[in-house]
Amino acid sequence: MPKARLIEARWMRPHRGRRGVELRYADGSRRFVGHNGILTLGEAAKLLKTYPLAITRMGERDKITIRNGHDSFARVSVSSLTDF
Repeated sequence: MPKARLIEARWMRPHRGRRGVELRYADGSRRFVGHNGILTLGEAAKLLKTYPLAITRMGERDKITIRNGHDSFARVSVSSLTDF
């Protein structure tokens, strides 16, 4: 079954030591990714309010590090996105 569509990605304010990103999906589910976690290019693009191609180009210019995950999807660490 495919994953529900991503509706919103937002930075979480540091509260009781929790820093990171909250992702909200169309089916009502939410997922928290800590500051040392990883996001897909689409999730990172939604967080930075841009397009996945812009994230790829940031990786080409060595602004951020893009890694291939075990499932061959490109991934970006949350900690590398904090500068934007």
